[in-house]
This record gives sequence, C-alpha cells and structure tokens, in this order.
Amino acid sequence: GIYPYEDQRGVIRLGLEYKRKNLQPVVTISTITEGHTVLRNLLREFNLCPKHCTLQRGNDRCIGVVEQYCKGVCEDAEDIDTYNRRVLFAIEQLKTRLPSFVLLEHGRHAQEQAIVLVEDGLFVGMGFLAKGLPVNDRALLMQHITPYPGNELIRSLVLREAELHPEKIIYFS
Repeated sequence: GIYPYEDQRGVIRLGLEYKRKNLQPVVTISTITEGHTVLRNLLREFNLCPKHCTLQRGNDRCIGVVEQYCKGVCEDAEDIDTYNRRVLFAIEQLKTRLPSFVLLEHGRHAQEQAIVLVEDGLFVGMGFLAKGLPVNDRALLMQHITPYPGNELIRSLVLREAELHPEKIIYFS
C-alpha cells in the first residue's frame, strides 16, 4: 500500500510498503511495480519529490529537481507547509479516483441478488438484497451487508470480476 507519514522535519512523505496491521493505506496495490507507477504519476502530476516518496534513495541530486517537477523541498528550496499541502491534495485526488461500486451476482433464489460492496477501492462486505430494491442506496445496502475484513486476495478477485463483467457493476459517485 501507499502510506503517508511525517518525518522528523515535518515533511509528509508517501511510503510504498507492505500492508501494515494497524495502519490504513491511502491506496492498496497488487504489486510493487503498480505502486511505483502510481507514485510516479503522482510525482509528476502534483510536483512531489521522489526522495520523499520512496522512489529515490541516496545522496544524489533529486531527479525531480533535475527534471523540473520537484520544487525543491528536498534541498530546502521550498517551504515544507506548501509542499505538505500539495501532498495532502494529491492524497485526496488519489482517493477520489478509487472506484466505489456494488457488484451484483445471482442470489440464493430467484427473488434475491447477491451484492458485494467496494468503497474507495476497498472491499467492505457482501450480502443479499431482494430483487427490485435500489442498489444505489448506500444506507439500504449497509442494512443487508455483512462487513468482512478485506485483504489483497479478495480485493483482486472482486476487481477482476468487475473488469471481466462490467454489466454486473453499479458505480457510486
């Protein structure tokens, strides 16, 4: 996952880490490569520093400064508060890009349908809903959902099913 944390100078950093038990990632990802891609896109879009996003280590000059997308927080050329506001905005934008949807499947009998709820890209739970009830009413869905802890396997299976069968998906705005 991608986790935000604050360093000793007060700079908000984005770390690409294996899932941590008591921390909630901004986004969960399937592979390190996917994580690097997400972070690289954030760097360029929001002018973030690769040294503060676990993409560049060592004492070499910041590649973001060289390529003119990092504004120099790593070299004390940019105010930390200004940089942190950009990081927080990038995090919010990333969250809005994560899908929230209901995956519909066949129920236990003809009068119901199975539902799987995903919010902001994270598996919430699943349950059964009588056919004909609105599946875009979150409050109603929550009455019929049994929450389950998500993990990478469940997330991957649900997202793969959604990708293979888009006709089974009802998205939330």
